[in-house]
Amino acid sequence: MTLKINEIIKDLLYLNDSLIIEGLGQFDAKYQPAKKNDIDGTIIPPTKAVSFNTNIKTDSDKVMIKYIVLNFAITEDEAQNSITDFVNATDAKIKMRGEIELKNLGVFYADANGNLAFKQTFSESLLQENYGMHNIPIPKELDKAPITKTTIIKKTKTTQTAIPMTEPEKKKGKTFRRVLIALPIIILLLLLIVFNAKVISWGEKMFAEYVNKKADKKELADNKTKKDSLKNDNTTKLDSTKTIKDDTKKADSTKVIKDDTKKADSTKVVKDETKTDDEKLKKEKDLDVKTEDLGAKYKDYYLIVGSFSQEANAQKLITELTSKGYRTEIIKNNPTKFRVSIGGYDKVDDAITEFKKYVSKNKKAEIWLLKNK
Repeated sequence: MTLKINEIIKDLLYLNDSLIIEGLGQFDAKYQPAKKNDIDGTIIPPTKAVSFNTNIKTDSDKVMIKYIVLNFAITEDEAQNSITDFVNATDAKIKMRGEIELKNLGVFYADANGNLAFKQTFSESLLQENYGMHNIPIPKELDKAPITKTTIIKKTKTTQTAIPMTEPEKKKGKTFRRVLIALPIIILLLLLIVFNAKVISWGEKMFAEYVNKKADKKELADNKTKKDSLKNDNTTKLDSTKTIKDDTKKADSTKVIKDDTKKADSTKVVKDETKTDDEKLKKEKDLDVKTEDLGAKYKDYYLIVGSFSQEANAQKLITELTSKGYRTEIIKNNPTKFRVSIGGYDKVDDAITEFKKYVSKNKKAEIWLLKNK
């Protein structure tokens, strides 16, 4: 079983404020209060800011191992081996490429001193109480209002005097109440119209199916009558000679077998052709698929073996793969991502075949499929 360690790390940071990756370092997720985004003038909800500390590399509580054993039904040794493989692969890729991306989490990279560093890139909140909350726009009136020194207003008991409404205000209130009463009725009428249209369409469809079935039954009855007539004629002719009758039976038997074989082959071909591309991709459990709109100039499928924020790091991987005989290219549909592909395909079968070949030669390699909308 291949574990997605980056997803496991994200889940554990959602549940905890710190997480130690044995042999690599410690993630710290500290509470970050809401703040104003000066770029688009919105309020960023409270979240967790994730940092990484390479000085702590030993997990005495084995939090990650226990989580993997509980959720993936494997032994502690198998969980430890998966974590060790992840750490070794991360170190190797950073030494070779300069950085490695953890999907939906961030980027590990080597800083100016050659030390391991981490940069958080995802925007999804890791706080349980505001999960899924988006940035809140600030009203223009509040954004432009001056900030005064007095920010606390003491409440005092006051006597409120009712202000009589003017005649136009009364009419406006009545009109608003009428609209509120009429609105549900209008919505209900629209729903009834749509429902009646669907019922009528369904009735017409059922009537058409009934007429077609009746015509099919009549055609089957006519064909049966013709077959019975032909059978009687053939029986009369075959009674004349016993030898001809036996030969005819053998020929009919052979023909029936051939016809059945042809039908079975035809059915098998139809079933194979009805398989959609999505069904074929679902069968490949080890192949991650991501769908994006790449544009008409790109092909339908690309096998991606690396994604970088800097083009220089992508060129390093291309040089390495080219020396091994792979035909590579960089997908630049996103100005902040440079994806290295080992092939583009118009048919999903070709992409799956090349994926299996690459994985058989590079068992621990990072590879996934980019599907063009």
